[in-house]
Parts: sequence; structure tokens; C-alpha cells
Amino acid sequence: MLMLITQRFLLSHVAVFCFVLSQTAVVPAALVRTVMLSGDQAPGTAAGVSFVDAANLMSPGLNSTGRAVFTSDLTGPGVDGSNRTGLWSEGGGGGLSLIAREGSQAPDTVGGVFFGDFTFTPLPLSLNSAGQTVFKARVGGLGVTSSNDDGIWSEGGGGGLALLAREGDQAPDTPVGVNFGSLPVSSHLALNDAGQTVFKANLTGTGITPGNNDFGIW
Repeated sequence: MLMLITQRFLLSHVAVFCFVLSQTAVVPAALVRTVMLSGDQAPGTAAGVSFVDAANLMSPGLNSTGRAVFTSDLTGPGVDGSNRTGLWSEGGGGGLSLIAREGSQAPDTVGGVFFGDFTFTPLPLSLNSAGQTVFKARVGGLGVTSSNDDGIWSEGGGGGLALLAREGDQAPDTPVGVNFGSLPVSSHLALNDAGQTVFKANLTGTGITPGNNDFGIW
């Protein structure tokens, strides 16, 4: 008998499945758990704001304790093109909670810098067994250009959501003037149970030659 634990994302909902594979391929119903359904009230939002069809749901993740994290589109009162997406997690252990929403102030940035669309492309994210989330996001607003509109935020420090790295910032342990470049969408983010993150980023600035010394892992 083989035990396989996986995630399935159906047309209208997200669920966590555990399959017991045998000759009869019976799936015990008790091992199927729904995380969210389209049309459900979205936690952390105004009354009547709900999750949209899962065609707009991206970047799901699952930690070792079976808790899920995902981004989704929204619909309902007050929802428009500036605040229609967000990121939710079961990491706190009390059900789904809103971690970040498009249009909200991005932590550790100047006032007027806000999170952008969370579903424009699959975003790297990770959830550790302590229930802490790390994710890459795009920002917009005051002073934001194409050279500083990517960032990585983490709950790993234990003090709430905090900026870990941002495009255009000085890259640690590099000469002055060497900055983080783009943070590739395809890059995997890993967050261990101690709240430490590993990520890849491109580099720009003084002494950086494309194709030679233009990326690193932190």
C-alpha cells in the first residue's frame, strides 16, 4: 500500500487530498479537506467580498503540517482593479487569514507604496511548519519604478510581515553600489522552521557584468 499526499485545485475550490493507493484505489472521504470555495467570504475583507473562480487562483503552497497558502482574486462591494487580489494563509492555525492585499501599504516601504496584483503571474511563496509565510510581490505607488518594483516579504522574524529584500536596494555582503536587480518569478523561496529564508536575485550596479557576476543566493 502506498500513501500519497498531494494538493488538488478544482474548478471551484481548493482542497487538500490524501490518497491511499491500493488495488481498489479507494479514497477515504475523511481525508479530503476543503480549504476554500469560490463564493466564500474572504477573511480580512469587508462583508460581501468573496473569492472568485479558481481560474484566477495562483501560487498555492502546503506546509508539512497540512496548512495551505494561496493567492486569489476577489469580487464584491468596494472591489476594483486596485484591490482585487490578495494572499491568504492557514499558517496561524485558526483558519484562513489575510496576509497581504493588493492596494494595501507594503511593510517597510515609504508611505504610499502598496502591494500590486498578486495573481498576474504565479508568485514564489513558501509556508513553514511554524505557520510563517514568505512571498515575492510587486509594488506600485510613490517613487516606484521598474528598477525597484519587486520585493520579498517574510513573517519569519516573528514580528509580523517584514520586507526582506527589494529590487534596487544594496545587496548584503557586496561592494557599495551593488544592488539587487530583478527577483525572478521562477525563483524558489524557501523558509525554514527557524524563520530563515533563502532566495535568488539578480544584481546590478558597480562592477556587475551581465552573464558574469550578475546573480547570487542569499
